Amino acid sequence: MKTIKFIFFIIVFSGTRCVAQDQKYKNDLSIYYNWKYIGNTISIDYCKNVYQNSFVIGAQMYLNQIPNVNGYPFKDKAYAYGISERFGLNIGYKYIIKNENILKIFVSSNIQYSNIRFRIEDGNNLNDYGIIALSDLTDRHNIFELLLGVGINIKIYKNVYFMQSVFVGKSFLSSKNYGSRFNNTTSYRYGITYQFGKNLK
Repeated sequence: MKTIKFIFFIIVFSGTRCVAQDQKYKNDLSIYYNWKYIGNTISIDYCKNVYQNSFVIGAQMYLNQIPNVNGYPFKDKAYAYGISERFGLNIGYKYIIKNENILKIFVSSNIQYSNIRFRIEDGNNLNDYGIIALSDLTDRHNIFELLLGVGINIKIYKNVYFMQSVFVGKSFLSSKNYGSRFNNTTSYRYGITYQFGKNLK
């Protein structure tokens, strides 16, 4: 909670100090690896840039993790049993604190939605088809993740940037058999951002 309050303070403080400055490009397209507590995803986001504001919409695809890699605890981790469970939605907002040619620093809020199952037990319980048996999974959960974070874009070539960000927040999980609950959650992201649609000066 203290971390969330600190990030909120940064957003408010930066908003009182920064003068509106048009971004060089109207649009961003980002593809990145998203490590988060309930399960890892590959995500793609489109951003519409208006002055120092960016409005985000995107999609995420869950990666079913291989059981028991280096002793990693896979119990209670998300597992997509069917293709419809693989994908989730992502909407968000970014505020650019520092907007330079080589380096951009931003704060961001993010809401992610997915509908997916969870593993009940640890262990290598793959069936003959190389997937987890349905009996070893929960029913489908509706998951809403509310996240606040900070990040950077570092220019690597012309309008291509390396992107890295970290988020903290809360997730709300709800299912027919397991009821509803709140969990703390984290998200660490890194990938590539491509900017296009240059603004006319």
